[in-house]
Amino acid sequence: AGATGLDLSDKTLLVQCSFFIAGIATLMQLYPVWKIGSGLPMVIGVSFTYVPTLIAIGSTYGIEAIFGAQLAGGFVAILFGAFLKPMRKLFPPLVAGTVVFSIGLSLYPTAIRYMAGGTDVSDFGSPINWAIAIIT
Repeated sequence: AGATGLDLSDKTLLVQCSFFIAGIATLMQLYPVWKIGSGLPMVIGVSFTYVPTLIAIGSTYGIEAIFGAQLAGGFVAILFGAFLKPMRKLFPPLVAGTVVFSIGLSLYPTAIRYMAGGTDVSDFGSPINWAIAIIT
Protein backbone atom coordinates (compact mmCIF):
# COMPACT_ATOMS: atom_id res chain seq x y z
CA ALA A 1 0.00 0.00 0.00
CA GLY A 2 2.86 2.37 0.76
CA ALA A 3 4.59 2.08 -2.62
CA THR A 4 1.55 3.25 -4.61
CA GLY A 5 1.56 6.84 -3.34
CA LEU A 6 -2.01 6.57 -2.04
CA ASP A 7 -3.16 8.77 0.82
CA LEU A 8 -3.60 7.35 4.32
CA SER A 9 -7.34 6.69 4.08
CA ASP A 10 -6.91 4.77 0.80
CA LYS A 11 -4.04 2.73 2.25
CA THR A 12 -6.18 1.89 5.27
CA LEU A 13 -9.12 0.90 3.06
CA LEU A 14 -6.88 -1.30 0.91
CA VAL A 15 -5.45 -3.17 3.91
CA GLN A 16 -8.87 -3.55 5.56
CA CYS A 17 -10.44 -4.91 2.37
CA SER A 18 -7.54 -7.33 1.95
CA PHE A 19 -8.06 -8.75 5.43
CA PHE A 20 -11.84 -8.90 5.00
CA ILE A 21 -11.62 -10.84 1.73
CA ALA A 22 -8.91 -13.10 3.19
CA GLY A 23 -11.33 -13.92 6.01
CA ILE A 24 -14.11 -14.74 3.56
CA ALA A 25 -11.73 -16.93 1.52
CA THR A 26 -10.67 -18.76 4.70
CA LEU A 27 -14.31 -19.47 5.56
CA MET A 28 -14.94 -20.66 1.99
CA GLN A 29 -12.07 -23.13 2.36
CA LEU A 30 -13.32 -24.33 5.74
CA TYR A 31 -16.99 -24.72 4.74
CA PRO A 32 -17.02 -25.83 1.09
CA VAL A 33 -19.97 -25.19 -1.20
CA TRP A 34 -20.24 -27.41 -4.28
CA LYS A 35 -16.64 -27.77 -5.60
CA ILE A 36 -15.30 -24.60 -3.99
CA GLY A 37 -13.30 -25.16 -0.81
CA SER A 38 -11.27 -27.98 0.66
CA GLY A 39 -13.08 -28.49 3.96
CA LEU A 40 -9.76 -28.07 5.76
CA PRO A 41 -8.87 -25.28 8.22
CA MET A 42 -6.57 -23.42 5.83
CA VAL A 43 -5.91 -19.74 6.48
CA ILE A 44 -5.94 -17.81 3.22
CA GLY A 45 -3.89 -14.62 3.08
CA VAL A 46 -2.92 -11.89 0.70
CA SER A 47 -0.47 -12.94 -2.02
CA PHE A 48 2.71 -11.01 -2.80
CA THR A 49 2.67 -12.03 -6.45
CA TYR A 50 0.33 -9.22 -7.45
CA VAL A 51 2.29 -6.45 -5.71
CA PRO A 52 4.33 -5.16 -8.71
CA THR A 53 1.25 -5.06 -10.94
CA LEU A 54 -0.92 -3.37 -8.32
CA ILE A 55 1.82 -0.81 -7.58
CA ALA A 56 1.90 0.12 -11.26
CA ILE A 57 -1.89 0.31 -11.49
CA GLY A 58 -2.32 2.17 -8.18
CA SER A 59 0.38 4.76 -8.81
CA THR A 60 -1.10 5.61 -12.20
CA TYR A 61 -4.87 5.24 -11.77
CA GLY A 62 -5.58 5.18 -8.02
CA ILE A 63 -7.35 2.87 -5.62
CA GLU A 64 -10.47 2.51 -7.76
CA ALA A 65 -8.40 0.90 -10.50
CA ILE A 66 -6.72 -1.39 -7.95
CA PHE A 67 -10.10 -2.69 -6.78
CA GLY A 68 -11.33 -3.05 -10.37
CA ALA A 69 -8.19 -4.95 -11.37
CA GLN A 70 -8.55 -7.26 -8.37
CA LEU A 71 -12.19 -7.92 -9.23
CA ALA A 72 -11.36 -8.70 -12.86
CA GLY A 73 -8.39 -10.82 -11.78
CA GLY A 74 -10.62 -12.76 -9.40
CA PHE A 75 -13.01 -13.68 -12.20
CA VAL A 76 -10.10 -14.72 -14.43
CA ALA A 77 -8.70 -16.87 -11.59
CA ILE A 78 -12.08 -18.59 -11.13
CA LEU A 79 -12.32 -19.25 -14.87
CA PHE A 80 -8.71 -20.45 -14.98
CA GLY A 81 -9.28 -22.72 -11.97
CA ALA A 82 -12.14 -24.46 -13.74
CA PHE A 83 -9.80 -25.56 -16.53
CA LEU A 84 -6.64 -26.11 -14.47
CA LYS A 85 -6.24 -29.87 -14.92
CA PRO A 86 -6.30 -29.84 -18.75
CA MET A 87 -3.99 -26.79 -18.83
CA ARG A 88 -1.39 -28.16 -16.39
CA LYS A 89 0.72 -29.58 -19.24
CA LEU A 90 1.19 -26.03 -20.59
CA PHE A 91 3.08 -24.99 -17.44
CA PRO A 92 6.06 -27.30 -16.86
CA PRO A 93 8.30 -26.70 -13.83
CA LEU A 94 10.75 -24.63 -15.92
CA VAL A 95 8.03 -22.15 -16.90
CA ALA A 96 6.55 -21.98 -13.39
CA GLY A 97 10.00 -21.55 -11.84
CA THR A 98 10.90 -18.75 -14.24
CA VAL A 99 7.69 -16.88 -13.42
CA VAL A 100 8.22 -17.20 -9.66
CA PHE A 101 11.85 -16.07 -10.05
CA SER A 102 10.80 -13.04 -12.13
CA ILE A 103 8.22 -12.02 -9.53
CA GLY A 104 10.80 -12.29 -6.76
CA LEU A 105 13.31 -10.29 -8.77
CA SER A 106 10.78 -7.51 -9.40
CA LEU A 107 10.25 -7.17 -5.63
CA TYR A 108 13.93 -6.48 -4.91
CA PRO A 109 13.74 -2.64 -5.06
CA THR A 110 10.99 -2.61 -2.43
CA ALA A 111 12.82 -5.16 -0.27
CA ILE A 112 16.06 -3.16 -0.37
CA ARG A 113 14.20 0.04 0.59
CA TYR A 114 12.62 -1.70 3.58
CA MET A 115 15.93 -3.28 4.57
CA ALA A 116 17.53 0.17 4.57
CA GLY A 117 14.95 1.40 7.09
CA GLY A 118 11.84 2.15 5.07
CA THR A 119 10.80 5.30 3.32
CA ASP A 120 10.68 8.78 4.86
CA VAL A 121 13.06 8.04 7.74
CA SER A 122 16.04 10.10 8.81
CA ASP A 123 18.36 7.12 9.30
CA PHE A 124 17.73 5.53 5.90
CA GLY A 125 20.58 3.16 5.04
CA SER A 126 22.22 3.31 8.46
CA PRO A 127 24.34 0.32 9.51
CA ILE A 128 21.92 -0.55 12.32
CA ASN A 129 19.05 -0.89 9.82
CA TRP A 130 21.14 -3.18 7.60
CA ALA A 131 22.25 -5.23 10.63
CA ILE A 132 18.65 -5.73 11.76
CA ALA A 133 17.64 -6.71 8.23
CA ILE A 134 20.46 -9.23 7.90
CA ILE A 135 19.94 -10.75 11.37
CA THR A 136 16.19 -11.11 11.00
